[in-house]
Amino acid sequence: MGAPGCFVIIDADGMRCYPDRWAGNVVCRTLVTGPRNATETIESAHRRGDDTGAVWITEYGLDGGAVIDHPNRTLTWFGDYDLLHEPSTRFVVTGLLELLWPGWRLKWATRGAADLAAAAGLARVDAAPRDGEQGQVAAPLSPAERLAALDEAVGRLAATVGQTSTIAAFDDRPPQELRWGRDRSMLSDEAWSAVLLAAEELRARWTAEV
Repeated sequence: MGAPGCFVIIDADGMRCYPDRWAGNVVCRTLVTGPRNATETIESAHRRGDDTGAVWITEYGLDGGAVIDHPNRTLTWFGDYDLLHEPSTRFVVTGLLELLWPGWRLKWATRGAADLAAAAGLARVDAAPRDGEQGQVAAPLSPAERLAALDEAVGRLAATVGQTSTIAAFDDRPPQELRWGRDRSMLSDEAWSAVLLAAEELRARWTAEV
């Protein structure tokens, strides 16, 4: 079955599509590394599609994907349903990405592959989301609700990328054990440290708003 997805990179060399039957489940762990590393990861870990690669976002139903538009510094994305199906988790992860992609405009693809196609300048056969695509916009959360969601969201993200969620700002709690084992190579320690620093910044910001 898989989790079909597609990454699209737009830069000075033009547009390139990277379709993959499992890409829909690796969107977050790819994007949290920032624009440069994410682009390098996609180009090295996913096989570039041929001339029909764009069909993945113009005709197929997808579980996730992203369009990284370097000239316009715009990221359009969705995916990782197991991680982001809760609006509160999606809200927190979006906040983390905004800090990890400074100077970029982030757009959640509310219509799934249809929004990816639009961001890539491609025509989508059908405009409505298909099964497996995430079409919900994260509901606004109060500062207190954001703080309550932060620990859980970082813990879920840690389990997804194979890291621990402990940082000093999180109430000096002992290390949280992963709920299931994952290979730590899914995300480097350096990249995960950047995620945790972003989480600390969100906690400080939202604490000040309470």
